[in-house]
Amino acid sequence: MSQAGEVFELAISVEPADIDQMGHVNNVAYLRWVQEVAVAHWQAAAPAADQARLRWVVVRHEIDYLQPAFLGDAIIARTWVGAASRLRFERFTELLRATDRSVLAKARTAWCPIDTQSGKPTSVSPEVRARFSVLAPLLAAFLCLATSIAANAQPKTGEWQPLFDGRSLEGWRVTPFTGRGEVRVSNGTIVLEAGKPMTGVTWTGSFPRSDYEIRYEAARLEGSDFFASATFPVQDSHCTWVTGGWGGDIVGLSSIDGWDASDNETRSYFNFEKGRWYALRLRVTDDRIMAWIDDKPIIDVAIRGRSVGLRHGEIKLSAPLGFASYVTVGVLRRIEYRLLRPR
Repeated sequence: MSQAGEVFELAISVEPADIDQMGHVNNVAYLRWVQEVAVAHWQAAAPAADQARLRWVVVRHEIDYLQPAFLGDAIIARTWVGAASRLRFERFTELLRATDRSVLAKARTAWCPIDTQSGKPTSVSPEVRARFSVLAPLLAAFLCLATSIAANAQPKTGEWQPLFDGRSLEGWRVTPFTGRGEVRVSNGTIVLEAGKPMTGVTWTGSFPRSDYEIRYEAARLEGSDFFASATFPVQDSHCTWVTGGWGGDIVGLSSIDGWDASDNETRSYFNFEKGRWYALRLRVTDDRIMAWIDDKPIIDVAIRGRSVGLRHGEIKLSAPLGFASYVTVGVLRRIEYRLLRPR
């Protein structure tokens, strides 16, 4: 299976406008989410030149509604591509409830590529075809099996495992923030250029949801806001460790019991010097979230029985694991994680 065979995921929150007179999510919202995850996948994986040249229109939707969703539910939209002809590209989507991974809806969609200049259907480049359609069935099945075996091979407890090879963005995708800046690898670092407002990268591989540590080094090169904020899994939810937000010196978790890092008990102040590297480490268990900067304890908060989640807005695109900067140039290196107990 090529890149095309990978499953792309997008975190979605149910909003009040999604609820119909029956008290659950309207079927139209499901269909909108199917389109949103497809667009996000395209923006994250397609070459910039092809994104400028092509737009996509839906030719056909087939959707099965299996279970209702309700206000407050966290939804995971999963999409992957299928077969393709010259002008029709198949895509599959599943909508899951994050808490129990139950499937709420399944969809099969046919998309047609449109030339942005002429407004007419057009053929795509070999690179786009390779990324957004499946390979020959036998080869795809073989590589799918190999990918599954690799995914199930778990690292030993306590051993640090690299998430960044220092040479490429292998295993990462550019987070499709609106107004995002450039992301590149340079001199063994991931450079997040200043966005309008955010720029980031999101991990595409498997990652534990609890009982793990992640460590990395980061620096702010330009700007005065957060430069390497980490969004990370917390059991069935996600949270963001804000580093240098709200003017440049606030550190904390967004969100705890609905309160942002600037307003909850994890808030502290830290003077980040421009151009200086900082060593950051985060520990997540079922009971606590702890964090250190240069081995100095910064956060130690109990979470059992409390609501842990993300701020409203595009930061959800960083889930399940990602780094982001805000109108600021940030750099990252030496990203690693380890398990605290066997999974």
